[in-house]
Amino acid sequence: MFAGDQTEKELKLLGHPARKRIVELLEAKEKMSLTELRAETGLPVGMMYYHLDVLKELVVQDNERKYLLSKQGRKVFTSLASKEGLRVTNIARPMRFLPGWFFIALERSFSISLFS
Repeated sequence: MFAGDQTEKELKLLGHPARKRIVELLEAKEKMSLTELRAETGLPVGMMYYHLDVLKELVVQDNERKYLLSKQGRKVFTSLASKEGLRVTNIARPMRFLPGWFFIALERSFSISLFS
């Protein structure tokens, strides 16, 4: 695999804000449980498992079932941090995602008020 292909793959892995946040948190705190990761990101269990599965080359689990960056994960973080200016500041501020039903309800409330 060429270096450009590898960089493109790494950017794709961290292209989603939730995955980027997971990697930043694990870099800052070294090890975190699923519960701790969920508390910091605000992601539901299923979505958290999905993103961890996508990051399986960069994030591993230890014997205590805590998540941490693999050797490759630390290397990728260091590489991309220098290129993109990733920072691990403000790690106490959890990222919140709005659930899909919120947008459906919002759309319904606007369509009713617009056409009523």
